[in-house]
This record gives sequence, C-alpha cells and structure tokens, in this order.
Amino acid sequence: GGRRDGTGFRLMGDTEVIVQVFGEHGQLGVLKADERATLAGACSLQKLQPEEMLFKQGDIGSSMYVVKDGLIRISKKTAEGTDQTIILAKKGDIIGELSLFDNNARSASAKAMGATEVVVLSKDKFESVKASAPTVAVKLMEVFIRMLAKRLRQTTARMYGDFDDV
Repeated sequence: GGRRDGTGFRLMGDTEVIVQVFGEHGQLGVLKADERATLAGACSLQKLQPEEMLFKQGDIGSSMYVVKDGLIRISKKTAEGTDQTIILAKKGDIIGELSLFDNNARSASAKAMGATEVVVLSKDKFESVKASAPTVAVKLMEVFIRMLAKRLRQTTARMYGDFDDV
C-alpha cells in the first residue's frame, strides 16, 4: 500500500501510520504485526487544533483514542464549576476506552493542548473487529483490563494509602 508523492517517495497510508503507532505502543505490543494491521484497518486518524475539544464531560461516548502526537488534557468539572486536570495524556496513551463497553456519559473532558493527532476506534468498528477477528478484540480487551486495573490501584492508593504490606 501507500501512495507516492511527486518525487517518487512512498507516502504511508493512514492504516500503515496507525500500525506504526500501535507497534511503538508498549501495551499494544501484545498484538502481532498482522493483528495490529487488522485493528489499524478499523481505525482512523483525527487531527486536533490547539485548544480543540476531543470530547466533553457529559457527552455520550462512542470512540476511544490513542494519542499519536501531542498532548491532551483530561479534566473534570468540580462542584464549584472549575476544571480540574486529571491527567495529561501523551503520545501512546489510550483514552476514552470505556465508551466501547457502555453507553454512559463521558466522565471527563478532553482538550488538545497543542497541535495533536489521535488514532480513533469507534464503538461500531470495535464491534466489527469483535465479529471478524475475535482474537484481536480479546487481546485489546486484555490491554484495557490491565490499564483499568492499574488506574484502580492508583486511585485506591491515593484514597486509602498503599496496602502492599498486607
């Protein structure tokens, strides 16, 4: 695949770029090359301008994202109405993955902090991957479970302290 520009250099198509992003991502490294290609074929790239909202707290989510380049501020509105930063998502971070599994409103907002590009996997495309390539879907879900378990442990430690010595 791939196109050529006027000078004869080969340009990578979106799918090839996404395969490369997945290959550089530590957690998605559990996918073999052909599995990364299958998943990449279900994804698209989205460019964001500085300060552009990717999604807003309260929106119904329908996609997850992998940060390809740039920085995304994940924030939550406090009871006082101010925005509190939860995390700065950087290259390789996965955000919005819960929307692939439930129809709940987004629990936080996501805004590009500069020129940013993300890989997008919609809920519909994820359902297609589950049907056509269940092994890939299971491996991706295992990545999500590990991520969520880590976040839960971090949240528990923040709220109650570490229990490693128990």
